[in-house]
Amino acid sequence: MSTAKHPAAVDVAGTPYLRDAKGSLVPLAAVKPVDLLMDETVRAILTDARELSALIAAFKARTFERVGAFQALLAQEYGTTVGEKSIGALYDRAGFEGRHVPHGWRASFSTMMNEKGADGADIERALAHTPKDKVKAAYDRSARLQRLRDLFQDWSDMLVGI
Repeated sequence: MSTAKHPAAVDVAGTPYLRDAKGSLVPLAAVKPVDLLMDETVRAILTDARELSALIAAFKARTFERVGAFQALLAQEYGTTVGEKSIGALYDRAGFEGRHVPHGWRASFSTMMNEKGADGADIERALAHTPKDKVKAAYDRSARLQRLRDLFQDWSDMLVGI
């Protein structure tokens, strides 16, 4: 790689510098060729990953749109919806038999939101689980709608960002 130009170079009085792992500026001419090659390789891999991520995000958006339109058409024309058993059969036909089930999304949601530090009661409410404390359940009638909206938005953002 030529030391003439570098995409991350910082120009200081006409001399190109790169930041090291600690954030300090190092003259580009002092960076070892092997480190420049590693940097170039990592940058190329990350560029590919960003492009693939954008393609996957577009695919997911189109897929959700198509599934939503399919569900709406089923409801409008046939008065029905696709239930978990039907979705499970679709997973099986798509080659995911024994590897993924619709209920796995619920487990993933719970796991990922708990790891993110979301309120456990909100997660349980989002999953429509009945609180174990029957007295609290009888008196706590808060809908927590905004908190649940925020929780589902976080989940959506996580999925779109994958």
